[in-house]
Amino acid sequence: MNNTMNINIPELNIETTPHDKEGLIWLEQETCGTINRIAIHPMHLRHMAETLGLVENAETAAQKLIESLTRRLQVLQQRMTHLGEYLETPDNEQAALSYAKTYSTASAEIAEQFCADLDNGEQEAAHV
Repeated sequence: MNNTMNINIPELNIETTPHDKEGLIWLEQETCGTINRIAIHPMHLRHMAETLGLVENAETAAQKLIESLTRRLQVLQQRMTHLGEYLETPDNEQAALSYAKTYSTASAEIAEQFCADLDNGEQEAAHV
């Protein structure tokens, strides 16, 4: 598969090479009859974009994901603790079972939504 791409911006040509040639990005600009050409690696482009604030820094994105996952785990831990304590109280067994089933189903739905977001977070982190 050929991964070559050419983009022409007035006075600037951007060309990517196939991955079998290191996947470099070539920038070419003609000024007053002189052609200036430079090859950069995608990692360098990412660094420049982060430095200029055009994209989020990889470490910042990872820290935000960690904070989000920590909050979500705490929510699930609180719900499981509550459910465990509720099941230990001597109460009407039928009412307790009904409540416990409803509560555990709701908790499972919350966990499912957390995992759905986690899948997106993993994909985003993979591109960082």
